[in-house]
Amino acid sequence: MIERAVVVAKGNIVTEADISLPSAASDADHRTKSLEEIEKAHIQVVLNENQWNIVRSAHASGSIGFTLYNKIKKFGLKKEGAAPKE
Repeated sequence: MIERAVVVAKGNIVTEADISLPSAASDADHRTKSLEEIEKAHIQVVLNENQWNIVRSAHASGSIGFTLYNKIKKFGLKKEGAAPKE
C-alpha cells in the first residue's frame, strides 16, 4: 500500500488522499464476489487512478506490464470515454 501511495502521489509528499484504505462496506462486498470480479474491479481502479498509464498501474498493483495487458484483455477493460475500436 505504501509503494502504491508513493507511485500515485502528486508530489514529493504522500498525503491522506494518496492512500486508499478499504471500508467496512467494501469488505462485505468482497465476501459475495468471486476472486476474478475483485481482481477486475481492482485493476480498473488502479488504471483509472493512474490515467491508464500501464507502467505506473502495473507497479502500483504489484504486477508487470505484459501481465497487466493480458488482464485488461481478459476482462475486456476499456478506458472510460474511449471510442470503441472498429
